[in-house]
Amino acid sequence: MIETKQPTQEEIKKFWEWCGFHNDGITGTHGADNGVEYFKPFWYSLTEELYMELPPINLNKLFKYAVSKLERENRYHNIVFGFDRTCPEIKTVQVIFGNNVIGAGESKDPALALFWAIYEIIKEGEKNNERN
Repeated sequence: MIETKQPTQEEIKKFWEWCGFHNDGITGTHGADNGVEYFKPFWYSLTEELYMELPPINLNKLFKYAVSKLERENRYHNIVFGFDRTCPEIKTVQVIFGNNVIGAGESKDPALALFWAIYEIIKEGEKNNERN
């Protein structure tokens, strides 16, 4: 199923957690030495990079975290970006493993198209885990 909507906060959280992000669960004053108070937990990537919030959905972050996870797990061969000839403003993305499309997404924003293609892989993995 191709998604064209904006992701919910729950979908964004699930996506980045799948990429390895976790929060420290600590709330309170962070960065008080410069007078700035934050009352949210920090988010950490697998490389322990610190984020005040989950990263934005953009191509740089998606390739840095999500595509690299697929690569580490040897779960894709190609990512194909294209557009719909009948509606050129819609960008399409297919994640290919072997001869199979394992994830597909579309959106006016190529980053969202890639997000949805990878999110489809995440959902399929959850289904497979439920079957086992």
